[in-house]
Formats: sequence, C-alpha cells, structure tokens
Amino acid sequence: MGMAAAATSTSRLLLHHHAAAGSERHRKQQLRYSAGSFSLSLRSRSGQREAAAAALLPDRVTPFTYGVDEDDDDHPREECGLVGIVGETDAASLCYLGLQKLQHRGEEGAGIVAVGGDGKLKSVTGLGLVADVFGDPSRLASLPGTAAIGHVRYSTAGAAASLRNVQPFLAGYRVVVVDDSLVRGTTSSKIVRLLRDAGAREVHMRIASPPVVGSCLYGIDTPSEGELISNRMDLEGVRREIGSDSLAFLSLDKLHSIYGAEAEDYCDACFSRKYPVLPTLPEPVVELEEV
Repeated sequence: MGMAAAATSTSRLLLHHHAAAGSERHRKQQLRYSAGSFSLSLRSRSGQREAAAAALLPDRVTPFTYGVDEDDDDHPREECGLVGIVGETDAASLCYLGLQKLQHRGEEGAGIVAVGGDGKLKSVTGLGLVADVFGDPSRLASLPGTAAIGHVRYSTAGAAASLRNVQPFLAGYRVVVVDDSLVRGTTSSKIVRLLRDAGAREVHMRIASPPVVGSCLYGIDTPSEGELISNRMDLEGVRREIGSDSLAFLSLDKLHSIYGAEAEDYCDACFSRKYPVLPTLPEPVVELEEV
C-alpha cells in the first residue's frame, strides 16, 4: 500500500496516511500509492510502555477516513505520512528513520512529537525535507522518551488547523465572501461553516455570476439541472441552504453590460437556458429482419 513498516520484538511501527490536496507536480507520484484508510492502534508487552502510549493517544480511538468528502471527489490526492514508535528507549530517532522512508509522502514540512518519562510532550517541526528539519543533531537529541509520533506533509490550503491563525481577522466580524459561481452549493456551504467556526459574526455571500440554472451542452462538465441549486430553489431558498446571512448574484443584464455590443457573441445558456445550438439527438436504431 505504499507504506514501509518495521517491527522490533518489543514495539510496533505505526503508519497512517493523511489525505490532503497536493500540488500538480506530485500527481503522478500519487498514482503509485493507495489512499485507503487505516485504523490506528498501539500494542505493547509492558504496562509502562502502554502508559507512555496513552499520553500520545486518546482513551478511545475511533476509526476515521480521510479523502472522502461530501462531493464524493475520487480524483487522485496527495497524502501525508505519519509514523509512530512506542516502547523504545530512543523513540524519536527511530521515528526519524521512519520519516525518511516516508519522505515521498511529504517534502515540504516535517516534525516529531515525543513524550518523556514525565508525561510532557515536546515537539520539533520545520519546513523542508526531514534531513533539513533535523539537520542539527541537537534538535533530535532534544526529544527524549519511549514514544514519539512523526509527520511529513505537503503544504495544504484551507486546512482546518489554520483556523486558529485567521481568528484574529474573523472573530466577531461581519465577513463578505466573493465567489465566481455557485453551482451545487456544496462548496459555499462548507465555506460558510468554516467561517462561522472561525468566529465570524455574520457571513454574506456575493456571487460574481448569475445563478446557474442550465447544464452546459457544449463540453463543459456541469451537473445535471436537477443538481443545480439555483434551478431547484429561489434566492431565499439557496441562502438558507448554504447558511449565509445574505446572498446576491450578478444579474444577467450586468453580465451582458461587461461585453457591451459583443454580448450576443457569447453563450449564456447556463444562466438563461437559451441554447444557441440545440443538441442533436441520436438517431433511432432500426433493426431489419431477414426475409
């Protein structure tokens, strides 16, 4: 499954893969590896080691799956890599070696968190390859303990963890979001929810196109009309569906005014349902009987 695992007589090497949006330059590499989900567990022959493991994991681990969202997007995705060591005197050093083997899973950032005998967590993180982050031997030496978890990753946009960094700019504010279009409403509803979770007092959506009410028949991959939210609901219904405080679209007349006299040369069928060329229906198949 694209993962390397090594086990000693007293410990298990734990590997887990995070699904995350990756850059186009890594797409081909991703096709060689599976994006399956894995359950996370720890086993040890020593109660002392189990206590160290408990400091890293919650009391109850619930299986979870990455890479499947509400849109059922099955496109190839980049993945990060996670490696865990428990029950070894120098867990961080073994974790470092495991991250080296998982370097292909993330080349833009790395880090290790270790738990010492006092139960306190200490971390070392940085940008770049594993060897770059831990190029100074003292950084790895500063992570003593019998349990450690390491992570390599590609950079991601819009990660949930980044919400704490945007709160000073959102918490308590009225936010206006401008998007180029609103097709099915799934993306907009997620954006509204994320902004509210970040503390926004109000979220107002402004769409820089008219409502999409018709499918494209000329090669643009758009959903069927039944999936187009503006085809099924009026303006207020769409607003309630995505959860924003207000919603406004660019009008079709305003869109035409941008192009001026050339507006008639452009197709606006997805906004107006006026198709310049109707699709050709397939000819019926006629079966001839032998005489």
